[in-house]
Amino acid sequence: MSIIANMKKQENGSFEGKLKTATLNLHLKLQPIGDAEANDNKPDFRAKIGSFEAGAGWNKISDNQNPYISVQIDAPEFPNPIYANLVQKDDQYILIWSRQN
Repeated sequence: MSIIANMKKQENGSFEGKLKTATLNLHLKLQPIGDAEANDNKPDFRAKIGSFEAGAGWNKISDNQNPYISVQIDAPEFPNPIYANLVQKDDQYILIWSRQN
C-alpha cells in the first residue's frame, strides 16, 4: 500500500489534492454527484484531472464500520487503471493505492 495523494475536503463536499507517483504529479479532484442514489451502482463522485473526467468514486463502509471512498482513475496514457481508497486519518484525507491481483 502507498499513499499517492493527500486530499483536502472542500466546503462543497469535494476533495482536492495532488496525485503523486514515480511518474505522475497531477491535480486530482473528486466532485460529488448529487443524483447518486443509495443501493445503486452509480458513482457518488466524479474524478477529474484538471478538466478531464478520469474516473469515479463510490462511498463504502469498511468491515470496521469506517467510511471511505473507493476510487477508480484511468486515462489514455496510463498503462492500467488506478484503484485506490480515500480514507480519513486524523484531520486529513489520504488516497491509498494497492496493486490489484
